[in-house]
Amino acid sequence: MPVTEQEMLSLRTEVQTWYEDSVTIIRRTIAEDAFGGEDETAETMIATGVKCFVESSPGREQLTPFLANLAEEHLFIIYLPAEQDVKLGDFLVLTSQGSIELRVQAVLAPESLDIELMVAASTLGER
Repeated sequence: MPVTEQEMLSLRTEVQTWYEDSVTIIRRTIAEDAFGGEDETAETMIATGVKCFVESSPGREQLTPFLANLAEEHLFIIYLPAEQDVKLGDFLVLTSQGSIELRVQAVLAPESLDIELMVAASTLGER
């Protein structure tokens, strides 16, 4: 029997009770100049005070190939509400952990039963 919309909403609400951290999501946009190069960059705050759950040293087998590419970086796995707007390359500021700045390296969202959004982020990259 498929999960109803009400049951899905209930599951999403239930999982968020475990979220003990908060994050600000910032998206950087780059404008092109008249010659096709990069011009000014603008940062747009997508959301602030978003409740989340942070793992600073994930041990998940399905992430092993991805983690191999980031072996030199400190990787964080961040769980966000399923409907949160976050994209590859966005910057996250963990406001509940001393304003640590991270860059989104992957957004891992299952196509079925998306109760929460899992984001891999690291200290890699500058703003």
